[in-house]
Amino acid sequence: RDLHSFPTRRSSDLEIRNCTGLSTIRIPFNAEYVGEYAFDGCTGLTSMNIQCKEIGKWIKDISSLTSLTIGDSVETIVDDVLKKCTNLTSVEFHSKKIGTWFKSFTPLTEITIGDEVEAIDDQAFSGCYKLASVKLGPNNRKMNIGYMIFSGCNSLNFPVYNDHQFLFMPTNYKGEYAIPSSISSIAGYAFLDCVGLNSITLSDSISYVGMGAFQGTGITAPVYNKNIFAYLPPTIKGTYTIPNGITTIAGGAFASTELTSIKIPNSVTTIGEFAFSGSTLPTIEIPNSVTTIGKGAFYWTGLKTIS
Repeated sequence: RDLHSFPTRRSSDLEIRNCTGLSTIRIPFNAEYVGEYAFDGCTGLTSMNIQCKEIGKWIKDISSLTSLTIGDSVETIVDDVLKKCTNLTSVEFHSKKIGTWFKSFTPLTEITIGDEVEAIDDQAFSGCYKLASVKLGPNNRKMNIGYMIFSGCNSLNFPVYNDHQFLFMPTNYKGEYAIPSSISSIAGYAFLDCVGLNSITLSDSISYVGMGAFQGTGITAPVYNKNIFAYLPPTIKGTYTIPNGITTIAGGAFASTELTSIKIPNSVTTIGEFAFSGSTLPTIEIPNSVTTIGKGAFYWTGLKTIS
């Protein structure tokens, strides 16, 4: 038997238990209840397509499971229920949000993030050191991307992006890199600790750069396009003038820099989160054009006066 679906909205534990010949199952969006032991003894079950709101304890002992499709109706996965799914290597996401359900889930080797996904939590896949393949839906352009979603994914040896969003650069990348011109946003910490990256080119199509996107890189020149100032390398010290026309200072752009003064042009309207955190700046003048200042923008600085 290749495919079975629940015929009713509520399934008792005894309907499917011990079906050793069951290999694939789809749980529809209107399944209101799945018993905790519904799949006990289903030793041949390798693939599940789940459309109901919650993935609960009933999945916890399916050690034979190798692939999982998370449908667009799924809202949550109960904590720690996947611990015993030690053969689960492939997951396809169509849920509106991806939580930290698979954080440090070491069996995982490949994931697909569908066009339906609207948000990914911070560190969603961090610590998945066997993860080697990430596919993004080609039309996904509206994700709210968390920070460091692939940190510690040491087997991921290629950039992760589609035509709209750049999510990750492997830390072993070396040399120069030009972000494709179609991309409009860069995830927070996307290039974290890419020490071999010495130059980056941002196209003017980029309208958003996440916090700390270029932190820990080998970049030696300021990173910006016509609208966004994204990063000042810590090797640049003393006085710095932000180019005219810049409207946004990205989160963490001047973090931990050793500046003595900075000139912010009247074109700037937004200062991002933790933009100057850890900076040695003794004083700063914020122009009247600025309407938004992110949290922690001046956290742990040497500032004595702000005007």
